[in-house]
Amino acid sequence: MVKRKSRDDIEYLYEGQKYISHNSFNTDLINGALKPLDKYASDLEREWGVGKLQTLVSPETASKFEAAKIKLDAALLYEEDVNVIINKISVLMRGWTALEKEARSNGYKPLPPDAWYCSVADEDGMGEYICIVVKDSCDASIIKKEGVQVYSLEEVARIIRLFNKRVDAADNIKKIFPDSTITKIKLLDDEIPF
Repeated sequence: MVKRKSRDDIEYLYEGQKYISHNSFNTDLINGALKPLDKYASDLEREWGVGKLQTLVSPETASKFEAAKIKLDAALLYEEDVNVIINKISVLMRGWTALEKEARSNGYKPLPPDAWYCSVADEDGMGEYICIVVKDSCDASIIKKEGVQVYSLEEVARIIRLFNKRVDAADNIKKIFPDSTITKIKLLDDEIPF
């Protein structure tokens, strides 16, 4: 039985070729080419929201963009020619530009400059959480995103204060480890066994 090729099956984009381990010089060239792409994508996602631009364009544009992403991922794993990989990086950068241009021409606007789109991955079965944080309540009233809560910085401070009053963990962690980043919070309901 022949396995059916799908867009998610990266190996089939390169007809089952083995993973290519790039030497350090080629890796440096590839990493250097990826840096502008990563920054550009990060800047656009900060401005528009993670995954938002792809939803504001035509299905044709969204599918071309997704295909370019998958082809780059496959090339990073299986392509020997560094110039082919760099070309695919350039194609994806043009894809990001096309997404933004089409979204703007469709009448969509990015988030205001003082709004931050936040996304937290699924942790301990709590599911992914997405929200927007704005500077003050005036900004919160002008941003309306369906299915996404908007919080002002003051509201975030109130939530943190309430959390600390009940759990007393976040502030203590920041006092003990001032340069730390809280990446996961897990509340334990376990009783002490003695």
